[in-house]
Amino acid sequence: MIIALYIAAAKGLKSWRQRHAQEQTGTIGDFLTQVLAVEAEALPSRSGADRIALDQRLSDIKQTAIEWHVNGRLEDPENLHALLVSLADARTRIWGPIS
Repeated sequence: MIIALYIAAAKGLKSWRQRHAQEQTGTIGDFLTQVLAVEAEALPSRSGADRIALDQRLSDIKQTAIEWHVNGRLEDPENLHALLVSLADARTRIWGPIS
């Protein structure tokens, strides 16, 4: 009886995790909104530490978007290239053009 309850609980938890993961979907527009928020904070007067923190936030956004793409959780994966270009532009704004 105890083993049966344990197996049922394990299957229920697995099912709940799969359902919860499927509910977390988004669009490239959601990620672009996050990039724009970071870019808005990228003022020329920012210190080096602030710029590093903003750059890390962009890296986190990119990593999440790519993971969602790989896992099939992006609703519009055909627009991923637009996000990647926006991320590169935001980095240029944070650090300035490379000369």
